Amino acid sequence: MSDGKPWEALITSENQGLANQGRAVVIKIPELVPVRRLATGEFIGAPSTMPKVDFIGAAGPRAVAFDAKSWEGERNWPFSELKRHQRNLLAHIAAGGGLAFVYLMHGGARYVLPVGARGEIAGTRGRGSFSQWDDKTYRLADAETWLDWHERS
Repeated sequence: MSDGKPWEALITSENQGLANQGRAVVIKIPELVPVRRLATGEFIGAPSTMPKVDFIGAAGPRAVAFDAKSWEGERNWPFSELKRHQRNLLAHIAAGGGLAFVYLMHGGARYVLPVGARGEIAGTRGRGSFSQWDDKTYRLADAETWLDWHERS
């Protein structure tokens, strides 16, 4: 797996373009760190256990939620990289009619893997991973956005 920060920056730029066009408003959800004050007067923080995905918003009347993942080298992206709480949150969005998916990048290619109402991930073919060689259905064209992909699929 790789550092997802450059990938998330590209997505943020893509989302800004969609907002400028009036097509969608989607924001990056920051890492939440609850802070407590100790009896000594010091403050401490700890990572939140609240379920979250990387991006959330709306495209017209539909809720949008997705997690950004990237990988290098290995041929397959393992579904175990999507944590259970992330999959459950995406399933709830899908069950309500929203757009819920994993947004993948591998070697410059981008993929949209929809998550269904029961937490199933498209492109599995009954396995525990997705390969860029499996199915071009989920691959975005060069100038295509994740919303363009959803509108054509």
